[in-house]
Order: sequence, then structure tokens, then C-alpha cells
Amino acid sequence: MTILLTGGTGKTSVPLARLLSTQSTHSVLLASRKGTKPETLSGLDHSRVHATKFDWFDRTSWGSPFDCVALEKLPAIDAVYLIAPAVWDVEEVMGGFIDFAREKGVNKFVLLSASQGECGGRVAIAAPIKIEQVSLIVLTFSENLGEYQIHSIRDEDTFYSVWEDGKCPFVSAEDIAQAAFDILIGSPEAQSRINNDFIIHGPELFTNDELARLLSMVLLRTITHTRITKEEFLRQWKDLGFEELGRGLLESELRIAQGSEEAIFRHEKAVEGKGKMRDYIDKNKHLWMK
Repeated sequence: MTILLTGGTGKTSVPLARLLSTQSTHSVLLASRKGTKPETLSGLDHSRVHATKFDWFDRTSWGSPFDCVALEKLPAIDAVYLIAPAVWDVEEVMGGFIDFAREKGVNKFVLLSASQGECGGRVAIAAPIKIEQVSLIVLTFSENLGEYQIHSIRDEDTFYSVWEDGKCPFVSAEDIAQAAFDILIGSPEAQSRINNDFIIHGPELFTNDELARLLSMVLLRTITHTRITKEEFLRQWKDLGFEELGRGLLESELRIAQGSEEAIFRHEKAVEGKGKMRDYIDKNKHLWMK
């Protein structure tokens, strides 16, 4: 069968495609607005990875993955990995596509969800027929340091947050991809999670002050954590052009300060990933070099 990965060139979809194409018998279809397959990516079995155009906000593109499968004579799409678009209110658009895909015969959906209802939160599915749905709930990505915080760390020797002394068990994209892989191919342990939440976190808790000290140790210069106000946080996101998303994220960020991520870290049913923050920083320290 074929597994459709939305956000097809993103930080979890790429390692997931690598696993699916080399460790399963499934075909893989990467869906993105460009509709292209990054040929330079290593570790993929490119003969089994295909690409198609897809845009959450262009309903005329929703049929493209299914047209691609027919055109290239691939097995039917039987599962979809869902990455939400970068807006706060995703339920209407994602729910609409899920209903569309169900009509095409898809009955398994794995939704990458954030622990605090961030972008890509829970989506209700009004399903009169039996489907399999798993919300893969993750905490803050290790990779955020190399994306959202990259410029301030590299250019200003600091990064900003409203977390105060809140602790977070940063989780790696590779660990998330492995969890999604286990669910999609139906490993015995993952089967018990069907129609339930699958919570995954990293192996260590960090405050942002502790994270700044770790960065300083690896980069051999002083990196600080700058605590900002709610107003400053909202202004940063507005300057980036994501004012609506920033307003939605603020509540989640403030919950981290109140201990929400630490509580999930100690949840008895949560799964612990292997990727350590020190290893991520060591491997990617070139990102923050001046």
C-alpha cells in the first residue's frame, strides 16, 4: 500500500520517509506545495518515494495525491501522516481533508499534535464508519534551536522565551519519525495506541537557562536566555508575519512556565525518545557559528 505524508519535506516527514522506504514494503508519497522530491536527501530508497502537490488551503489540490497514485500505478493510499499548516485554527481545514480522504478509502490517520494544543492540535473526525486515528503528541522539538532561535543565538548570543523557569524534555525529529513509523506499519506495541494518544518526549528535562549553559559549553562562547514579556513575545511573532499563530502559541508557552511539559515528562504512559539535546547541539553547532 501507499502512505501519504503531508508536510512532505518537513523535519519529521523526511526521516519518516527514509524509514518507510527502507524498512517496510510500503510506497511513500510526499505531499507539499511544490510537489517535488528532494533528490539530494540521503538514506531514501528513491525508487519507492514519490511526490505530489498538496496545499491545505487549496481544496482543488486535495485530489492530487490520489490522482498521482493512479497515474504512477502505485498501490492505493491506505494511511495518511498529518502535519498541520502554520495557522492556529486547523480543525476546519484538516477535518475537511480527512473527510475527503475517507471518501477515497483511507481509514488510518496519524496526526502530529503538540502537547499544549499548538499548531497541529487535536482534530475532531465525525466518522460514522470505523477508522483508525492516533494523535502522536510531542513536546518541544530539539530542532527549534536550529530554526526559530537560530538567528538570535548566532547573531545576538541569546534566545528569547516566556517560559521563565519552566522545564521541557526536548524531543528529536528522528524519535518522532520512529514513533510514527511504528504506528503506521502496525507494530504490536503501537497497535494498543489506535484511537488513543501516543505521547513521546525526550530523555532529559531542561530549563532554558540550563539550555543556554549547554549551548555556551559547546559553542565556546556565552549564550544567554532572555526572559521576555507577553507583549514582547507577541511583537516578535507579528514581526515574523505570524500574528495569529503567535497569539495562539502564547497560552501554550505560558503553560510551560507553569510546569505543563514537566508533568507530561513524568506521565506513566509516555514514551521516552533517545535523542539527547547535547548530541543535537554537537552535530549542528555550525548553525550558530558567527
